[in-house]
Formats: sequence, structure tokens, C-alpha cells
Amino acid sequence: FPYTTLFRSSGESWEQKPSFDMRDVPSRASEASCLVVEYLAKGQHDAADVYVDKVINDLKRTSRKAFYHSLIHSCAKAGAPDSAVWCAVRMLRVGLKPNTVTFNALLDAYAKAGDIHLATSLWDHMVEAGVEPNSITYNTMINTCAKAKDTQLAEWWMKCMLAKGITPCTVTFSTLITAFARVGRIDKVENLFAKMKAAETGPDRVIFNSMINACCKAGHPQKAEYWLLQMQIANLVPDEKTYNSLINACAKAGNSDRAESWLMKMRKCGPVPDTVSYSTVIHACQRSHRPHQAVRWLEEMYMSGETPTGFYFGAVVQALARAGDVSNASRWLDEADRRAHV
Repeated sequence: FPYTTLFRSSGESWEQKPSFDMRDVPSRASEASCLVVEYLAKGQHDAADVYVDKVINDLKRTSRKAFYHSLIHSCAKAGAPDSAVWCAVRMLRVGLKPNTVTFNALLDAYAKAGDIHLATSLWDHMVEAGVEPNSITYNTMINTCAKAKDTQLAEWWMKCMLAKGITPCTVTFSTLITAFARVGRIDKVENLFAKMKAAETGPDRVIFNSMINACCKAGHPQKAEYWLLQMQIANLVPDEKTYNSLINACAKAGNSDRAESWLMKMRKCGPVPDTVSYSTVIHACQRSHRPHQAVRWLEEMYMSGETPTGFYFGAVVQALARAGDVSNASRWLDEADRRAHV
């Protein structure tokens, strides 16, 4: 981050206005970010400067700092961290001193890119500038590490957060639990869940889905079913992600009967099975050498309105061929070919 002196020495400049009209700021900033990113990608910095000045001039009775913050956020959302930094530097050059909101918006840009190195560098500059991080800042650093799949560093940032006396919120725990769930660390997600309960932070559906997903990754369908029960006790309604994770957990454990059972419960309880639901069950039946059940679910998929692709036909044909049912394998192969040319 090559702008240390700017962050340290810039003075504050506030518009002396009795009130600000903020209604147009987010939409105009989102619109402006598209052109700013385009200009900067082409190296047309002067054109970007002129354009930003024009937009600010058009926004009457508006806080310039609020507009820059929205512009930085929009660039972050667009996945353009370099453009977000350009906006921050330009903000400094017109005499607006960065605050916590500025740094949070910039960190968010790096979080979306999963760039731990630049996020850490920016954190150091924030400290040098005397800007105090808040819960959003810490959560963004945790999210950056989670995006980069560095779960150990993500957990370290939560410890730093606690050391500063900042209480983790649902977002903190959700980010960490999801990160550890992706790598199947049931011990970690259960430990974090216990800490969340001790902090009297209520788990939401996303967190329960992550708990179930962790069990799926580790191949523990019984534990996945336990967390579904806990979810229902908490009066949270399972969605398609919940059921798909349970189906996947049973399929990974080689229990195609249980995977089918959860798909049937899914249809009965409300969430509509999607291609993931059917493909998981079809694949589970294929692996369990139950070709006719694989055929059944492929037909059910047709009836539900989902469009099977070559993967589903391939799994069914392979299952039938291995069972020696050549005529049915040939029939479904012809059906796959017919569908491919529709």
C-alpha cells in the first residue's frame, strides 16, 4: 500500500452544510464505480478524475465524504480493490481525512479478494493513522482470512478482537464456523458454537447449515441429523441447503437408503428439491449398486420439472451397465442422446 504519507498527513476538510441529502448517494456511487473501474483498467486516470468531479458537482447538498465511502464500497462490491484504493487516495488529495468507515470499506475490498497480505498492510496503516478499529473492522479481517482459507489466522483475529474488549457477534461466529465447516473441522465448529451460546449470541439458520455441512464434510451423518434437530428446537425452519447437506452426508457415508429418505422428507416438508438434491441421490444409488433406484430418481427429476444433464444420464447408464442390464442402459443412453439434440 504505497500511500502511507497521505494517510498520516492529510488534513480534515468538512463541508459546512446544515444537512445532507443522502438519497441519491448509493445509487450514483454504484453507477459511478462502473465507469471508474473501466477508466482505471484502461489507465485513463485523468478521465476518472474528471468524471468523479462531475458526479460530486451533480450531487447537490451531499457530503463528499459519504459519496467517497459509497464509491469505495461499490468498487469493493465490484471486485476491484485497486479502484477502491484509487478512490481513497483521491479522497485524501481533496482534503478529506480517512476514518474507520473509510478503512472498513477498503478492507472489505481486500476481503472479497481474499488478499490477506494487503489487508494486513492496510490494517497497519490504519493503526499508524490513529484510526480506531471497530467490530466491523475485525469481522472484515476475519472474513479476509476465511476467504483465503486460512482458518488459523481467522481464529487469531477473533482472539485479538476479544483482547480489545470487543464482543463477537453473529457475523463473527458465522464466518468462522463456515470457514472451519468447509474443511470438515467438527471439533472447531462445535467449540465455536459453544462459545457463541456462552456469549448469548443466537445462532441463525446459516450457522446451523454450516454445522450440518461440517458433519457432511467429515462423513458423520448422525451428527448432521443431530444438528438438524437442534435447528428445529431453535424454531428455525430448514431450507434446501439444510436438506442437501444432510443428503450429501448420508451419500458420502455410503448410505443411499438414508439419502433417499431425506430427499423424500425434503419434498414432504416444503423445500423444493433441486438438481443438487437429485444428483446426490442418483450418485449415491449408483455407488451402492442400486441401478433401478437411480433410474427412479432420474424419472422423478423429470416429473419435478428439473432438466437432467449428461452427468445424471451417465450415472444411470453406468449403474445399469454394471448390473448387466444392457437393454435399459441402452435405452437411457438413447434418451440422453435425444435430449442432447432437443
